[in-house]
Amino acid sequence: DRKESIKERLRRQRKEQIIGKVNTSIGEQRQKALESFEQGMLDYREGRVMQAATALHFACEQDPENQQYKEHFRVIRKEARALKAEEFIAAAENAENFSNYGRAIEQYRKAVSHECEDAAPYARLAYLVSRLDPDPREIIHLLQIAVQKDPDNAEYHCLLGEAYFRQGMSLNAKREFQAALAIQKNYQRAVEGLSVL
Repeated sequence: DRKESIKERLRRQRKEQIIGKVNTSIGEQRQKALESFEQGMLDYREGRVMQAATALHFACEQDPENQQYKEHFRVIRKEARALKAEEFIAAAENAENFSNYGRAIEQYRKAVSHECEDAAPYARLAYLVSRLDPDPREIIHLLQIAVQKDPDNAEYHCLLGEAYFRQGMSLNAKREFQAALAIQKNYQRAVEGLSVL
């Protein structure tokens, strides 16, 4: 009976030690998360958006239940991704200026992978892909995104209509050419597109 009580006491002590270590570890994690969050917010206020996003990401990893950290990270991450997309777009345009179209495609792909809000990189990438590495499905997908992001752009509707036409999707092509004409009456490219259907 005495041996049993000693074993029981040792088990209880080990359990308390483990719980104590876990609680200490959780407390340390939350403290690291708080420090990282505060640093991220300081970085953000001082215009260092990329560093802020990194610090807030770390804070969210250290304290995944903290909704405040998650919300700030979501907003700042979106801004950081937009800035990164702008960098890729600038690099793509620069590559195009030097006729380095392979690099331009690579940089535009990186830009659109950051879900940039501007429709132009999607359309430009679709154009380059159609000229250098034709993949009809990718071209149509990129142009669909461009039209979604800028639905009042008659040119994007015509480009999508032409891509559909090349794939034998006449009804879709007609819809896009008509959408272009609804935006810009007598738009020559759309009129020509409808005439060949």
